[in-house]
Amino acid sequence: MIKITTNGGKLRNEYKVAIDPLLSMVHPGKFKLKFSHFPQEDGFDSEIVQGWETWISAGGWSTWKSGGCSRCDISLYTEGGTHIFTRTWNAMFDGDKLEQAFSFFCKSNPKCKGIVIGSHDGAWGHWVDPVREMGTECLIIEGSKKQFAQLEKNYSKYANCTLLNHIVTVDGGDVTWYTTDKGYSDSVIPGISEKFNHVNDVLQETHPSKSINDIIRMHGYEKFDFLHLDLEGYDVDLIMGLEYFPRLIVFENEHVIHAGKYDGVINFLKKEGYNIIEEGIDTMAVKC
Repeated sequence: MIKITTNGGKLRNEYKVAIDPLLSMVHPGKFKLKFSHFPQEDGFDSEIVQGWETWISAGGWSTWKSGGCSRCDISLYTEGGTHIFTRTWNAMFDGDKLEQAFSFFCKSNPKCKGIVIGSHDGAWGHWVDPVREMGTECLIIEGSKKQFAQLEKNYSKYANCTLLNHIVTVDGGDVTWYTTDKGYSDSVIPGISEKFNHVNDVLQETHPSKSINDIIRMHGYEKFDFLHLDLEGYDVDLIMGLEYFPRLIVFENEHVIHAGKYDGVINFLKKEGYNIIEEGIDTMAVKC
């Protein structure tokens, strides 16, 4: 009597709930419908976690677009506040093919460990469910100070996570860091932050960086299973600078394609023995 449609639309961020008119025979009152990226009671502290809520009656329907995050939990309450259900987002059933493949990879390799670089505040990403729900061991690295502060609040309770506030490059050394107050699109690549922010809001700062290979050695990750990158255009440089290759790599391809670097990294990965899976703005490379 309640139909839920998840991950609709081109960006897979549209959710719809429709309630059968017959439900009014059981409950003639209204219902409160809540959409959220993560349940508030989970203690997840993020700017995007609040979601949206509305009132709905039997025979009615409601839709919500969840912005840049494709995951969403849906809860229904009576007008008196009684909790009826929470429909929890599940990567294996609701995710796109990369989210499903990544989740399956971690579930079928319960002792796997990985590295996430460009985690933002940890609100979304193919790696989130495995780390939060399966206890997958992980180095989680974020360059933005503001995003890292949120990341610490969200993940400090997880013993399987090591959190690092580093700007990561191939060789290390000082870099120009293009940053904003929000920190969502910070990058070492010029012109990326300006795509999402007014040019006057983008600051250029000089910061030290850490070498990806030094980080791997320092934390004993010479043998690791996955690498997840969201580096606003720097993904390719890091991949092609690796000395240690995991079984699975996920990276954002959007800015890489625009920069004309995509074909080069795909050829590089294929030569290293990887098969390629593409979905939207992300690419997965899997070594058989």
